[in-house]
Amino acid sequence: MNTIFRAACLVAMSFLVASTAWAMPTADLTVTGVIRPQACALTLAGGGVVDLGVIPAGSLPKGRHLLLPPARIDLAINCAHAARLALRQDDNRAASHLPGLFRLLPKTNGEYQMFGLGTVNGQKVGGYRVSMLPADVTGDGVPVDVVYRDPGSYWIKTPNGFMSTNGAVHAWSKRDDDTAAPDSFRSIAATLTVEAVLQKPESLPLEREVPLDGSLTFELVYF
Repeated sequence: MNTIFRAACLVAMSFLVASTAWAMPTADLTVTGVIRPQACALTLAGGGVVDLGVIPAGSLPKGRHLLLPPARIDLAINCAHAARLALRQDDNRAASHLPGLFRLLPKTNGEYQMFGLGTVNGQKVGGYRVSMLPADVTGDGVPVDVVYRDPGSYWIKTPNGFMSTNGAVHAWSKRDDDTAAPDSFRSIAATLTVEAVLQKPESLPLEREVPLDGSLTFELVYF
């Protein structure tokens, strides 16, 4: 241990001598910090549970996927002061994503707009889409546009507000604004629409109950 200590001292002394020999007449001072907005509260009605009810196994059409009736859930964001923020989502059941289901829901652009409904005995149960239609959203009590941005891209107004798994974020813009840039709001009230599609019955273990186990995390992003 003493040998190591002496070697460390020699290195430090060498550095000190070299620093003195090459000293500069100026030095830079960098001042950093962050002014962070007061946190906003994000809530989902009913504890965030969308109950699609009990689906009788006999109602599943042979050889086909079953589209369930749309369900709706209210989302609210409340801030102490006006803040410019966006909504990001992560699929907690991404491993259960069932390819191809997006083609059964009109206007869906690709796999990245579908979320998984869990697995049973290794079988994928189905998938669902979540949308935030501009007609169902208000900012500070007045109608607003829904805008989104893919990673590394620019803001675009969207007529359907489909949530996605590709890292895109959704925000809100005043309707009298000519651009799609997000605006600041103290409150956002929205109703989300959830549309689920079930796996073909031949691929499900229907000798037992099959739970629908979708899980999605919403996160507020300040910018």
